[in-house]
Amino acid sequence: MKAVIELAGQQHLIAEGDSFKIRKNIETGTKVKIEKALLLIDNDKIEIGKPEIIVDIELEVTETKKDKKIRVLKYKPKKGYRKVNNHRQDISILKVNKINK
Repeated sequence: MKAVIELAGQQHLIAEGDSFKIRKNIETGTKVKIEKALLLIDNDKIEIGKPEIIVDIELEVTETKKDKKIRVLKYKPKKGYRKVNNHRQDISILKVNKINK
């Protein structure tokens, strides 16, 4: 069974046993329950939520870390102005334990 869920402002296609990352900092070992899905795929049957489907999805946070560094550069031509910033986003890796309808 697969499902499309919305979590932390992003949509994710998940299946049981999959791992995926979100842009939030959640403690490792925390269990997360989601009760709404946007789309549900079960073998050949596809159910589209209008706007949502009531399901029971259990997720577990397996790891919390920082994503790779992104370099941000600002400059103005012919003025000698340059500014360099770096950013590392906090991410959490979630594992899908169970999807029930």
